[in-house]
Amino acid sequence: MLGRLLLILTLALAGCAARPGPEVLAPDAGALPEGARLVRVLTMTTRAPEANLPGAFGDSRSIRPSWLEYEVSVPPGHRPGKIEWPDRNGSSADRNFVMRSRQTLSRDAFAKRLSREGVGLYVHGFNTRFHEALFRTAQLSVDAHIEEKPVLFTWPSAGYPGAYLADRDASDFSRAALADLLRLLTKGRSASDAVPVLAHSMGARLTMETLVQLRLAGRDDVLDRIEVILAAPDIDIDLFRAQMVSLGPMKHPITVLVSSDDLALKLSSRLSARRIRLGLVDVRDPAVQRLAVATGIRIVDITDIPTDDPAHSRYVGLLSGEAADFADDTFGVPTVTDILAELEKPGRDPRPAFATATFAAGVEKVSDLKPGMVLEGVVTKSRPLMVLTEFMELGPLDSFLRVSPAWVKEEGPWVQESFQETRSCIFASYHPTFHGLRPSFPAIF
Repeated sequence: MLGRLLLILTLALAGCAARPGPEVLAPDAGALPEGARLVRVLTMTTRAPEANLPGAFGDSRSIRPSWLEYEVSVPPGHRPGKIEWPDRNGSSADRNFVMRSRQTLSRDAFAKRLSREGVGLYVHGFNTRFHEALFRTAQLSVDAHIEEKPVLFTWPSAGYPGAYLADRDASDFSRAALADLLRLLTKGRSASDAVPVLAHSMGARLTMETLVQLRLAGRDDVLDRIEVILAAPDIDIDLFRAQMVSLGPMKHPITVLVSSDDLALKLSSRLSARRIRLGLVDVRDPAVQRLAVATGIRIVDITDIPTDDPAHSRYVGLLSGEAADFADDTFGVPTVTDILAELEKPGRDPRPAFATATFAAGVEKVSDLKPGMVLEGVVTKSRPLMVLTEFMELGPLDSFLRVSPAWVKEEGPWVQESFQETRSCIFASYHPTFHGLRPSFPAIF
């Protein structure tokens, strides 16, 4: 039975394609193709170096962390949400992600490279190899149009589904190192300049344990300067409750992204005596709603967001801009991506002036909404709206959200939805170019 579960887990997490090996980290310093983009990823790892491939790290553990900077190129024809791995024809910067250069740093040199304008941290999850985490960080940075300098914390995951328990031990092994990195990232910053932290799967468990460790150590200064997003968190729900009791309220509330169809988390639950995982919670469950209120967190159900990847990686598609949606035979993905990048620059807002939609007189809070009410407005671009299909005002913090996309036609009316039990409504339009779907996830709303 266990073998069957692990086989299914392999398929759920990795799909049918063969996974690339560490050879993809062989540096390629050739000419950079036109339209390719360079991403510099600051990296801290508790993995031990691979002896036979400089710059690569395996699943062995090192008590002394390594500090590095990698330069990764993203190909001109890159499809948002994907990593173009080398194929049978080898690696080429015009069609694949390529590691261009690397530099080993001291802790002090690493600290000096941190941008004062902003940094963003990614903590990967279970069954993730070093090069997979590195290229994922670069992909998210490009596709989400993240302005912050990307920082990767990679712990010694074994990189195969059968090592679930070993991975959990490896994540626990890495708590002190992650705490040190968070202290470094937040040093000298204000609470209004919070560092976004995106933690996925088992990396979410590692992150939560680290936050508790920092609170017990009295490092409120660090905790007040981070904004945490837990994507598909592989955390026992009771453990999470206990963590939140120890952690207490955060200055910037934790956001939890959940999906009811996450097969990987369902299998994780079975491997853990059927204990429910945080990333699987039913947002309609009154107990979950009480948990959100009691702990001061935001729970966002993203089950309805389309994805070509396993549901466990749905956050990737959510955080990736969809340049491909605008591409056609005349304007390809690279051209559209360049246009979107230009639109990101200050003062380059192409939207014409328009009258914002306003609520009727007397509508000031959610409880004022009645069945049949419609909020009308106009959108000027053919982009998805993030439809808030469940909104519950449970207390001082609006803690419970369920979102799904809806498409609108150019110059057409807003999607119209009746309010059901005063809880379902259109909440806000979302455009990745204008608003930037970035690790500071609550900014969407």
